[in-house]
Amino acid sequence: MPTGRWPGCAPACAGVRAARVVIADDDVRYEPHELAAAVHLLEHSDLVVPQNYFRPLPWHCRWDTARSLLNRAFGHDYPGTLAVRREAFHRLGCYDGNVLFENLELIRTVQARGGTVRHAPALLVRRLPPAARVFLSQRVRQAYDSFAQPARLAAELAILPVAAALARRGGAGPWGWRWFRRPPPRPGAGERVGPRCSRPTARCGSRCGWPSAACAAGWPWCCGCCAAAWAIGAGACKWPRIRILVWHGSRTVNRPGGSGTCGGR
Repeated sequence: MPTGRWPGCAPACAGVRAARVVIADDDVRYEPHELAAAVHLLEHSDLVVPQNYFRPLPWHCRWDTARSLLNRAFGHDYPGTLAVRREAFHRLGCYDGNVLFENLELIRTVQARGGTVRHAPALLVRRLPPAARVFLSQRVRQAYDSFAQPARLAAELAILPVAAALARRGGAGPWGWRWFRRPPPRPGAGERVGPRCSRPTARCGSRCGWPSAACAAGWPWCCGCCAAAWAIGAGACKWPRIRILVWHGSRTVNRPGGSGTCGGR
């Protein structure tokens, strides 16, 4: 059964006359200058991948923002919106209705068939937060997204066993928790002891020390602090999906479901 964006996007892109098309979830909110920037980037690319951010920023979106920051640290994030040339969308292949994580599938299809993909992490597009109940209900289902990224899946599956092994050590030995601890640096003569970002910076003009793009997107420092909690939650959600695949096979992957996602995967 077709899932996700395919039932709406494929027929819509077939009937549209514009040369450049923006595909977005219903909770994505473009500003006029952001649309203009996406269209401008399409002049030299077949597909443009912006960056979503949440505003307002409730607790569960702060948690999920940690995922975006980790994705940006190790590569790039997967947002809920893409900009694409209509001709390339049909020539290179549109969404496959038989898979989840359609944006990754479309990006890989365009790349595999010789198209040009432009990741634009500085193109920040606001997204409305889902309800906490909807967000929590999607955690296990969205664990399937990592199945298309084997290296990431292996790393996430290893989180809980490694944490359990370290906890069992109880802090003793070279692989216990004490191994990760480092003595605090000693302040020099006349050096002020305090937080690293203790004065305004030229990057953002505030006391947070984040890059200007992060400040504009509303990514406070606490979102980065949630990275460990998000990683543990991601690792915990993968194991139930492994069990479902072992017992029921891949048929459960193609169940329809709402988006309810905080950003990309």
